[in-house]
Amino acid sequence: MSSIRELFEKSAERRPDKVFFVFKNESKTYKEFLETVNRVANGFLSLGIRKGDKIAILLPNCFEFPYTWLAANMIGAVMVPVNTRFVASEIAYILNHSEARMLVTSGRYLEIIAPIRKEAGHLERIINIDNHTGHGVLPYQALLDNPPELKGVDIRGDDLAVILYTSGTTGNPKGCMASHDYFVNLANVQAELFQLTEVDRVLTAQPFFYMDPQWNTLMVMTQNATLVLAERFSTSTFWDDIRHYGITCFYCIGSMTSFLFNMPPSYLDRKHNLRMVQTSGISPHIHEAWEERFNVPVYEIYASTETTADIAVWPGMDRKVGTKCIGRPLSYR
Repeated sequence: MSSIRELFEKSAERRPDKVFFVFKNESKTYKEFLETVNRVANGFLSLGIRKGDKIAILLPNCFEFPYTWLAANMIGAVMVPVNTRFVASEIAYILNHSEARMLVTSGRYLEIIAPIRKEAGHLERIINIDNHTGHGVLPYQALLDNPPELKGVDIRGDDLAVILYTSGTTGNPKGCMASHDYFVNLANVQAELFQLTEVDRVLTAQPFFYMDPQWNTLMVMTQNATLVLAERFSTSTFWDDIRHYGITCFYCIGSMTSFLFNMPPSYLDRKHNLRMVQTSGISPHIHEAWEERFNVPVYEIYASTETTADIAVWPGMDRKVGTKCIGRPLSYR
């Protein structure tokens, strides 16, 4: 498969009525999700968005984030996720640098955006998911009020899909240009690493403006598994979500494993359906104890935004628990 659109359409064709995405106890099937994405994509087309145009997203975790991202990619447009923790000047920089023509956001960020809007010289429209309107602001419902059938668009694997901005710790954030191939390859490799099947239920608790929930979304498509999106990562509710949603596997950054390990032990620590955890940088001092306490193996993986997944511990290989071993290079690299 050469594009995110092809991956999504084929997954919905295989299992239209299978639950694809869950958020705050609300479930969407593959068919329902694709139809909504197509409606939004048609809305973009009606507003003049075309292949190669940039659509910025400034949103917390919610259904509208993946709707908007996938809708952009379905017509060959490019998503620009914006960190919700950025201040006005940082948001203005990304809008300008990416040359975003449209911004999809919510009411809570409109006050931040208002004073910098004139600085964003390419920005033509703002879409508000709260459906409040105003000067130059359109309601998200205007996108949803479109047909669910989407005409074909020529999208190649090397076409740009997402511009992922780094944290900017040594200067202005750098825009990493990720193609459709980048994400489709990563989704397939991660599905293999997770040994994913359609019965799996995957949890992602990171903000959607990071790439992790994005590849998680595409990974579950490869096998028609189910993705559960948390509002945010919270140590106090994480294991409740694992049990409530019947989660079988998840990816997290290394610091999250430390936060979870530092919670007071509970008789519920082993009561879950998890079969595998993948992380980047678990502390070697807690690795073995973490697995013993929660009764689930933890696999290491190394990746960077610029190059995607590079090195990983594969299922079946000696994981060398507690040695900082990050595995071996992935074959597709």
